[in-house]
Amino acid sequence: MQRVDVEVQVRWPSGTDLVIREWEIGPIQYLIDADHALPIARFVPVRTELDMAPWLDADGVLDQYRDLVADVVEQGGVARLE
Repeated sequence: MQRVDVEVQVRWPSGTDLVIREWEIGPIQYLIDADHALPIARFVPVRTELDMAPWLDADGVLDQYRDLVADVVEQGGVARLE
């Protein structure tokens, strides 16, 4: 089995807040203003192990990446991935 350890770290200029903005989905789609986003004062690195076995199909690989991205954006109060 082929596995890869992955760690996601996010860095930004000190003295500024990091925000993850999301799209409002409805009759009209728009990017929610940063004033309505949850600021991240300190980002906690996200670590995971990805299975890179050659027999995995594309959906199996994408599911792992979706889980990783969900853990990252969750720190900014984003609960769903579009």
